[in-house]
Amino acid sequence: MHVLGHQGPPGVPVQGSPHVFFSSGGLSGLACGPMELVMIQQQRYGTSLFSTPGKIIGDAGIGALFGRGLMMSCGREGVFTAGMLGLGPTLRRSAEDAGYSKPQAAMAGALGGGVIVASLSHPMDTIKTCQQGDVAGKTYGNIAHAAKVLYEKEGIGAFFRGWSYRTGRMICAVFLLNECKLQLSPILFPHHFASAFSAQACDAPVCDATGNDEVEEVEVGVEV
Repeated sequence: MHVLGHQGPPGVPVQGSPHVFFSSGGLSGLACGPMELVMIQQQRYGTSLFSTPGKIIGDAGIGALFGRGLMMSCGREGVFTAGMLGLGPTLRRSAEDAGYSKPQAAMAGALGGGVIVASLSHPMDTIKTCQQGDVAGKTYGNIAHAAKVLYEKEGIGAFFRGWSYRTGRMICAVFLLNECKLQLSPILFPHHFASAFSAQACDAPVCDATGNDEVEEVEVGVEV
């Protein structure tokens, strides 16, 4: 199943499948998890960048350094990437097709994508943060135990603490990253766009009005 529709110039398809987006984001969680673990432990104890990994290993073993909160990190990053590359652009294109201007459509994609992505991924981020703050697992054990403790403390609202701040950040991220993608993709990957630009040029009024010779000149100019 392909999603996204067309982005950028008309006729330039940018396609992908949800499982590819989610998987690529999930893989990035393998790097994000240990780095965020060190960051959270630094923030909690005021240790240095180089001494914190040793402290984590001393408190909970080397497995904690690479595994504590890792599953939730991968899940969070997978959802975020699927929303950034899939949902946001799809909503943007739908808004354009409905007659909204490009700036309005861009905002609709960012707002819709950012809010949905943040809402789906925030419980995972909360569990991950609790696990990584309690590296020895004295209060928050595995994923199921951490979720149980959070729910018993504050109910469902415990999983959405800090939601508004993170959602605002997600909206900005979806908007900025999508704009970067639209502007940079034709520059970085021109071979994917050449045929679409040629087809677009031949559909222009100048091609219809001047005949085949002019069409050939336009096509050659685009290819060069």
